[in-house]
Amino acid sequence: MTLKLLLLLPPVLSLGLTLQDPVEGPVEPGVERDPVTELETEYFALADHDANGSLTFREAAASMGLSRDGFAQYDKDRDGLISEAEFRTRMRTLLERTGTFQKPIPKDKQVQPEGAEPAPTGPTPESFVGLYDADVDGRLGPAELAKAAGALGLGKLDPALILGQLDKDKSGFVEPLELAEVLALLEELDAAGLAPSLPTAESIEELFGGAEERPVYLGSTPRPPVIKGPVRPYRRLDLDDDGLIEIEDLNRLVRSSHSRLRPSAVLAGFDLDGDGVVDREEFEASFDG
Repeated sequence: MTLKLLLLLPPVLSLGLTLQDPVEGPVEPGVERDPVTELETEYFALADHDANGSLTFREAAASMGLSRDGFAQYDKDRDGLISEAEFRTRMRTLLERTGTFQKPIPKDKQVQPEGAEPAPTGPTPESFVGLYDADVDGRLGPAELAKAAGALGLGKLDPALILGQLDKDKSGFVEPLELAEVLALLEELDAAGLAPSLPTAESIEELFGGAEERPVYLGSTPRPPVIKGPVRPYRRLDLDDDGLIEIEDLNRLVRSSHSRLRPSAVLAGFDLDGDGVVDREEFEASFDG
């Protein structure tokens, strides 16, 4: 479905655009205006609180409720900022796949007129899915749901159990409508001061050290997972995060690089006690002196 067709379906798009809505400003003769492009410009300006042409994580969290994982879905060049081009790309992708995009909250949110219905404080089911929907298919698979579990107050539960409870149609995925009930409950708990508090990370590795598996294509060489955050070198070598650097970790790291380094030789250089693995103490001791 193209973007222009989506704009003809206001009940699906939920952006308040209809064919009768006038387009403000002068229209040059013979130039067709694109409502989605104008909407991208408007929404980016709302989210860009300091109006400097890019969004920091703080701005994205305040204006769009993005988590670190959600921010990464926009920040494709991993420079710690969302450029206007990255914003436009993600917004169009979400509109094409899900038909919705939540309007960012401006820096100085206007006060609601007296007697008006208060604006919803929590995310919509569609926008919540958009925060964790890495493959942008409009729903959450098991891996995506595992990342969203903490925000749902379900961080201590097995992701398979969460999927079994929320996946009402047994499709193997959680769609926005299946999240509506739990998000409404969380909003009620939050209003009553009873919402579950998310656990506080105790280290840089815990906060940023999550490994994201790369997609595998037919005929491609499997590549090691991506660890995006500013973690210490040891964590980048300990791919399975089991507290030990093993030969399997090093083999995965060099498999797609065609390097002449022999993982066994590298491991032997750090393995001071000869037990076939390198623990954190051995790794750090190798750099002393």
